[in-house]
Amino acid sequence: LAELGYVAGGCADSGSVIRQMSAGTDCDLVVVDWELPVLNGRDTATVLRSMRPGLKLLFVGAPEKGSRTGVPADANFLPRFHRPREFAAAVKAAMRGETKPDT
Repeated sequence: LAELGYVAGGCADSGSVIRQMSAGTDCDLVVVDWELPVLNGRDTATVLRSMRPGLKLLFVGAPEKGSRTGVPADANFLPRFHRPREFAAAVKAAMRGETKPDT
């Protein structure tokens, strides 16, 4: 992300990102692992969006390409295995508020 000009942070699990957002951490986009342990990506996103409506999301490892089952309609997703350029394009699209139906 730094190579794309973004400042990035990281969290080890859903609880960490929820605590950071609760503490007021400012961010424009959250990249969420669909298969997070304990609280999965979809449920983590639900909690985050309850704290910050309209938060931009990019799910990684989401359902198979072409399937949006369970993914919020206004979020982008990438399959588990993707190329760096696909990730970069998905981040840029999400930051612009564009939703790619088949990222």
